Order: sequence, then C-alpha cells, then structure tokens
Amino acid sequence: NFQKGKLHLASLYYNRALRYLDNRNRKEEDSKQTNALEVACHLNLAQVYLRTEEWQAAIASCNKAFWIEPDNVKGLFRRARALCALRFYEESQSDLKKLIGMGENGSEIRALMEEVVKGRVEMARSEGVSMRAVLRQIEKEENKELTEPVKS
Repeated sequence: NFQKGKLHLASLYYNRALRYLDNRNRKEEDSKQTNALEVACHLNLAQVYLRTEEWQAAIASCNKAFWIEPDNVKGLFRRARALCALRFYEESQSDLKKLIGMGENGSEIRALMEEVVKGRVEMARSEGVSMRAVLRQIEKEENKELTEPVKS
C-alpha cells in the first residue's frame, strides 16, 4: 500500500503491526528480529508522515525508532528532513552532521544540507532585518522623548 501511494492505509497497517509487536511476550531469541521489525515500522511511518507533511509525527516516529536503534541512518535523515521543514535548521543540521560523521554522504544528504544552510542564512537575514527595524523604532521613540518639551 505504501508503494502504491495509499498512505493512510499504510499508516493504519504500520500502527497495527506496532500494536501487535508491543503486545507480544518477547522471548530472548526473537528480540533482535522483533526490534528490527519495530524500527522498520516506525521508520516507514515516518516516511508516510513526511509524504503527508505531518512533520511532528515524522519526528516522533523517528525518535521511537531511536529508542531501539539510536544511530539509524534512515531515521536520522528522515528526522532531519522533518526538522528542516519545520525550520528547526540547527537541529536538522546536527542530524546531518551526525550522518556525515558516520560516513554517510549521499546526494540526498548533501542536498538537504544545502537546503538547511540556505534556510539558516535566510532566517538570520530576516531576524537581522527585524532587529534593525526594532532598533530603529526604539531610536525614534528615544529621539521623540528627547525633543518633546518636559511637562511640569
């Protein structure tokens, strides 16, 4: 269903699978396999949420996968994409730097890093412009106070 674009249905199936895995009595011998299935379900859900632009849900799904597998490459990349979409550029860049530090340097990672850097630059510019506007307003108010006659 995921491949066919039926994202809502895929989401239902992944959530159902996670509930099933969560309710099972885990035995030592199948713990690794169960963990791998849980990580896959969480990351597939994250991908569904990215496609439907549910950024917070995508981040939450990645974070759940990290409880089981903290340095999961797909999870770090998907969370970085969601963070970037929410304009949390520093956090997104942190995940991307972690990926690069792990030896991952594919074209998608480089492209997202470029997007993050551009976003940070634009945000800094807009904050700088806003700050100048605020400072100008304060300066005008101060000048007005200095030029007005003192009332006694």
